[in-house]
Amino acid sequence: MKRLYLCLTLLIFIAQLGAADVSLAGKGEIGLTAALAFPYNQGRFNTPLNPANFQGIEDLVAVTDFLGKLSGQDAATDFSVWLAVKPYYLNYKVNTIDLLRANIGWYISDFLLLRIGRQSMLTGYGYGWNPIDFINPVKDPYDPDMEMKGVDALTAQFYLGNTFSLKLAGIYRTEGLTGSTDFDNLQAGAEITASFPGIEVKTTGFFDHDGSEGEDFYVSALGLGIKSDVGGAGIYGEGAFLKGSRYNFPAASTGDYSRKKEWLFLGLVGAEYTFESEISATLEYFYNGEGLDLDDRRLYREGLDYYTSLFGAPPTDYLLIYRPGYFSCHYMLLSLYFPLYDLDTDFQLAFLYSPDSRVLNILPLLTFRISGSLSINLGYAGLFSLKRGQEDEAELSPVNHLVKLLVRYDY
Repeated sequence: MKRLYLCLTLLIFIAQLGAADVSLAGKGEIGLTAALAFPYNQGRFNTPLNPANFQGIEDLVAVTDFLGKLSGQDAATDFSVWLAVKPYYLNYKVNTIDLLRANIGWYISDFLLLRIGRQSMLTGYGYGWNPIDFINPVKDPYDPDMEMKGVDALTAQFYLGNTFSLKLAGIYRTEGLTGSTDFDNLQAGAEITASFPGIEVKTTGFFDHDGSEGEDFYVSALGLGIKSDVGGAGIYGEGAFLKGSRYNFPAASTGDYSRKKEWLFLGLVGAEYTFESEISATLEYFYNGEGLDLDDRRLYREGLDYYTSLFGAPPTDYLLIYRPGYFSCHYMLLSLYFPLYDLDTDFQLAFLYSPDSRVLNILPLLTFRISGSLSINLGYAGLFSLKRGQEDEAELSPVNHLVKLLVRYDY
C-alpha cells in the first residue's frame, strides 16, 4: 500500500509539471571528517557504547551529500519533491537515496489549503529544540538547520482571517515502503495559531494509538508555545505534556529497560537578538522530562557493561537510550553568528551545556565563500566532561573531537 501511495503521489507531480512554474534548487557537498583521539592508541574509540570498536569507527571518513529540491506552483496548486543522497554506516558505508518530500497542495479557497504526501510538519519557536513538535522526527540540537525527512500525511489548513489558523493532520506510518493497512499506524494532530500585535500563540495536540506499549517513538501529547517581540528581541517559550515517554529508560543494572507511563513535561525558554553590527545571538534553556538523571545514567552504564561482558556489545535497543542533546534533563544553548563581509566569510559559534551532567559541547564553524554558489566549510565539534563520574555524553561517546572540511555548491 505504501509503495502504491508514493507512486500515485509522484504521478500527480508529473501531471502538474506542464501547468506549474517549476524550479530546481539544492546543494552538493564533498569532503572529509577526521575523528581526533587523545591519546592516539589502538583502543582510542573503545568506550562503553563502542566496546572493541564494534561500530567500525575510522579516523578519516569521506563525506558526500546531495540534496535536490524540485518545486512548482500555479494559481490553484503547488508541489515539492526533495531527494537526498547521503552515506549510511552499518559496519560499512553505503550511499542511500532518501525521499525527504513528495507532496502536493490544493488551494481550495482563500481560507482552505489541502496537502497530501510526504511533508514537513515542523512547528514551534525553538532553535535547538521544539518540545511542542510531536509529529516530526526530533530535532538535532547539534545541527538545528539540518533538513529533516517529512511525514506522510493528509493535512487541511484553515485560515480564519489574519488572526487565527487551524491545521488538522492525519498521519500514516509504516516501516519501509511495504506493509498492510493497520490502524495502529494511524495518528492525528492539530495546531491552532493565533497572531496578535506583538505576540503569537500556538497550541498543538497529537493522538497516537498503539496496540502494544512502546511499539513506536510517539505518544499522545499537548503543547503550548508563545513568542513575543520585546525591545527588538524575540522572546519565546514552549511547554509540552506527554502521556508517557517516547524512549526507553534503564530499569536495572542487568540491562532491563522500560517506558515511563506517567505524564511527562518538556519545556523551553529562549531569546534571539540581532545587533546593529549584524551579529546575531540565540540563547535557550531546555528542560527534558525524558532525560536521564544521575542515578539513571549510572544504571545505564552498568547495563552497558553487563551486555558487553555477556555478549561483547550492547543490543541496538539499549544503545538507542543514548541520545546526545537529550540524554540528560537540563540543557543550555548559546549560538552566535558573525558575518565577516570584508573576508567573504561567516563564522558561527555554538555552546551546548548540560548543568546536571556537566558536559560541554563547543561547535565553531567557518564558511569561506569562494563565489556566489561555491563555499568551503571548516568545522569542529568538541565534547568535554567538566566533572568526572557523571556518566555523561562525553564519557560514553567513542568520538569526542571531530573536524570536518567540506566543499559545498548551492544551485
